[in-house]
Amino acid sequence: MRATVWWGGWLGTMFAGYVLLPTLFVLIGFLVLPDHNLSGQCEGLGWGCVPTPSDGILFLGVMWMYVVPVVAVVTFVVLALLWAAIPRGTDDPLPVAWRRLLRVLALTVILGPTAIGTWAILSYR
Repeated sequence: MRATVWWGGWLGTMFAGYVLLPTLFVLIGFLVLPDHNLSGQCEGLGWGCVPTPSDGILFLGVMWMYVVPVVAVVTFVVLALLWAAIPRGTDDPLPVAWRRLLRVLALTVILGPTAIGTWAILSYR
């Protein structure tokens, strides 16, 4: 497997999972969630007040921006270890176990942030 194919595919997957989908969920949550507290509690931060659900999802989006670099570095380290372990010099396809491991990793990269975003939006309702 060529390095450009390997890393290019993973960069696209990581961009979709770590940037595009969370941004989409924040935008959907901001548009769908109410802009007032349903419990009648005061809005804002501090003094017993809580942010509105639409502001809360924006706050989660901002917090995600601080988490993404750490998650991306961990993903790059895992990918580099997997890349180093792939046998070179043959055109044989990867063993079945490797392909399954890579699919699980790709699903985790894509569905992990998606699941967190879905949970955040549904928990505010």
